[in-house]
Amino acid sequence: MERRHSQGEPRVFDDHRDNLTVDVQNVLVQERAAQLRSEDSQIALLWNVFRSLQNLDPRTWLPRLVLQALGAKKGSPRLRGTLTPSNVMEPTFHWWRRYELPPSRHEWLRDQAINANLDLSHYPACYVAEKKDEATRLLQEGLPLEERVELPLVIETPRWLLGVLAVYKGNLRQNTRFDAKRDELLRMLDAGTHVAGTAGKKFLGLVLYNDTRTYNTETKRLVDTYRGHSDVVAARLPHRLDAEKLADAANLLGDLRWRDLGTLLLDTKDEERLGLFDLAVLDELIKYLSRKDVGFNLLRRLK
Repeated sequence: MERRHSQGEPRVFDDHRDNLTVDVQNVLVQERAAQLRSEDSQIALLWNVFRSLQNLDPRTWLPRLVLQALGAKKGSPRLRGTLTPSNVMEPTFHWWRRYELPPSRHEWLRDQAINANLDLSHYPACYVAEKKDEATRLLQEGLPLEERVELPLVIETPRWLLGVLAVYKGNLRQNTRFDAKRDELLRMLDAGTHVAGTAGKKFLGLVLYNDTRTYNTETKRLVDTYRGHSDVVAARLPHRLDAEKLADAANLLGDLRWRDLGTLLLDTKDEERLGLFDLAVLDELIKYLSRKDVGFNLLRRLK
């Protein structure tokens, strides 16, 4: 299909399938065609990489991914029992699934609205009264003040859920409609720990980004704010009383640059259990990342 772009703007494909490298007819991507057409689409990048990885033996790459993202070593106490071969053998991939927030979050927001304590500082002063009226109307109609959390990808195993957020040439959202301090990463931690805890599982978080010096400074700042800082996470989630789960979430939050993921895939090629199909998929993935603007240069010959 013909491609078109304006000078200085990212190229936009007429057909979203021309921007995809795998499973291009899947109904999941058809429903998000408009978001997939730009060459700078972060969800297209996420799909092309992880939909391909979904076709590989997860034992060859998933433990590596978790360990590198968390900066942990094999046998780390915080990962005890989570990366055994039997636990990562057949993970389930949930694409763009919506997760419920804890009921206590909705109750807390309602209390804030009733007491005129909503933090609306992200709006210009001239719009604050309108937003307060909107919140009042939603309360009267019995509707929530915050929507469910849609995560682009969640990888589920018998012991844990791994929520994945990805950015490319943008950043994670910094606020929600009625809360200036409610960012996208905090929403993932809130909903993810709630859902995982209900299922008796741990919640791991992963943020993939490009370059903190140019595109993704604010995203990296968010990760550093919460990663390993259980006190900060607890303070930002005042409606939560399960401090132990929040502490786990802070300690199991990781990040990874797209270029480092490319290097990880190169290392994965050394796995003895890989078959010819697996190697071919990895080769295509590595070539794809080397073509993207992520700072990943293909310096080693593909075997």
